[in-house]
Amino acid sequence: MTINFPTIENRPGPKYLAIAEAIEQGVKSGSIPEGSKLPPQRDLADFLGITLSTVTRGYALAKQHGYVSGEVGRGSFVRDPRKSSSAFKFEGSHAPDKRSDMDLTCYRPAPSEQLAAVARACSALPARLSPRMASLRYPPPAGLSSHRALGRDWLAKAGIETNADNVVVCGGAQQGISALLLALAAPGEVVLTESLTYSGLREVAGLLRLRLEGIAMDDSGMVPDSLAQAAASGARIVFVQPTLHNPTTTVMPLERRKEIVDVARRFDLTLIEDDVCGALVTDRPPPLAALAPERTCHVTSLSKCLSPPLRVAFLSVPPELVERVSAAHRTLTLSAPPIMAEIASLLIESGDADKLIEAQRVETARRHEIARAILEGHSFQAHPCGFHLWLPLPAHWRAVDFASAARVLGVKVISADNFFVGRGHSPHAVRVAVTSTATHESLHRGLQILRDLLSSGNHLLGTEI
Repeated sequence: MTINFPTIENRPGPKYLAIAEAIEQGVKSGSIPEGSKLPPQRDLADFLGITLSTVTRGYALAKQHGYVSGEVGRGSFVRDPRKSSSAFKFEGSHAPDKRSDMDLTCYRPAPSEQLAAVARACSALPARLSPRMASLRYPPPAGLSSHRALGRDWLAKAGIETNADNVVVCGGAQQGISALLLALAAPGEVVLTESLTYSGLREVAGLLRLRLEGIAMDDSGMVPDSLAQAAASGARIVFVQPTLHNPTTTVMPLERRKEIVDVARRFDLTLIEDDVCGALVTDRPPPLAALAPERTCHVTSLSKCLSPPLRVAFLSVPPELVERVSAAHRTLTLSAPPIMAEIASLLIESGDADKLIEAQRVETARRHEIARAILEGHSFQAHPCGFHLWLPLPAHWRAVDFASAARVLGVKVISADNFFVGRGHSPHAVRVAVTSTATHESLHRGLQILRDLLSSGNHLLGTEI
């Protein structure tokens, strides 16, 4: 019997982890009987609209936890490790408590006054809808002119001077990145990016049949010489995160940004600049779009700095690309929801947007203070305005094993291989979100478990991972 796979749409975190969790929870709840055959990996990938490698990793993680067994030539089957002597055993105070499950995977703003601010904007919405959207027709693919002007003004805060006609309004940064890649890249084409990059880029590239090539990084971000070497092979497009890089938290200094722009001009590269968290950094260098507006497509979002449900992003693109990007955006989703963009307008005009950003800075800094105190003595990378920290692991830990062990102990983090692009092995490191828990107390507990796991290794579990 092959099961109908459970939905993973509303599960937070990376898709491969959602697949493994769906299998585990299905077994525990009894909705997936032991011995059931899982769908073939390629079929499930097509059904879910994700890459084959993501499904493979999800099945492998479920197998590692004892919920899947593989038989060559027959497929993957569900098993219940609770009925086996090889099930995980917990020792001492590290036994997981289901009431205190700590998800440190989510890349999102810390809890703040978001709800109250959005509620105020929604209460003022009816008076705005009548004059601005009286026709109730579909808006243009690039957005209503008033919302494109709003994007222009928001981009100006970052030092990007552009015309409203060069702005495309999207329903979130992921949608904007998808539209840009659909417009600019042909199937099978290489897109250059940092060797560690935003995991959502990997998903989009898989759907569009694009090939990602990782560029070496150092403490300042993407290495210009490595970019030049890769560009010499004929690549045309570069995806780069200069500010609060996800996952390493790096903020690229101005001199390095100028060097990246020089390489882009030398090889006629188009830059896609992911700047979804840039508004949180008060002293950041100018964006690439300010240094090289003629070849940079800039992506910024309100979801990260204001509120996750506020799915509004602004693309700033060179004039000659506006029509292509707008057409690609129309293909994907017709247009961004104008009512959502109107709520964003009200937040910005009222001054609540600036207050929310400042509240995020203050709360995020407090959480980093907690992390520094608990992880004292362990090396990690972080920025006081960033939502996460990048935690290199001791030699006795592989990233996937550490993430799996932490999960067994009730703490979820993301392994470096979720971000890795290129050949060879991903770094032995994990990304730890400091802003995803509801309280400081739950963050404190989660970080303490990670600290103890760093020091003691996988013998904490009473069995080898």
